[in-house]
Amino acid sequence: MILVFASELDSLAASAVSAWPGAQALLVTPADLTKRGWSVTVGCPEDATLVAGGERIPARAVAGVITLMPVIVDQELFDVEPEARPYVASEATAFLTYLLTSLPCHVVNRPTAQSLAGPNLRPEEWSRAASLCGLPCKSIRRDSKPGKSQTPTTLASLSVVAIGGRIVENAGFPHAEALRRLSSLTKVTYLKATFLESKRGLLFASADVRPDLSDAAVRAALREHFRGDVSL
Repeated sequence: MILVFASELDSLAASAVSAWPGAQALLVTPADLTKRGWSVTVGCPEDATLVAGGERIPARAVAGVITLMPVIVDQELFDVEPEARPYVASEATAFLTYLLTSLPCHVVNRPTAQSLAGPNLRPEEWSRAASLCGLPCKSIRRDSKPGKSQTPTTLASLSVVAIGGRIVENAGFPHAEALRRLSSLTKVTYLKATFLESKRGLLFASADVRPDLSDAAVRAALREHFRGDVSL
């Protein structure tokens, strides 16, 4: 079973779950976190019980998790009294941070201190990490003066996705090994990197760690990843 943690308002996540082959995927929303049936013992995550759509799911039956929510939003905790929702949302985020960090199955991507869905890095932090991994990077310029901003780029772009160290579709991508190193350095299973085409060649411009479930190739690669050995 594959569990997709997403907002109840995320229609794309709901569509991807409903179209998952063999009906082997379930959507887990913030509202599910207030339902009865959750059970987690510290030190024994493999014995946990999760709840999705009112159904209790043993952790041992979960082959993989896709996390699309950075935090639990209090407005989606419909069964909680309004004045208590901010506190419950904070506690639910902390609870999922522990659970998704500990589950022995594939989790795409595992939580960090900044987000339930992986690292929430600034553009400068991504650029520095990419440079450390050997990727040529687009320069970043900030201006603190009011009204000043970077000039929009007109360069053509290329997006490359790596899942579990495997490059999706762009098999001949020249910086594949460096992109794998970036995935490893930032400890993510899913990484979508955007490059700009310049006279110097491809330049790293930005990164996204939120799985794009609208892409059929990404969905297929995720299914293949969940069938393999746990790596990240």
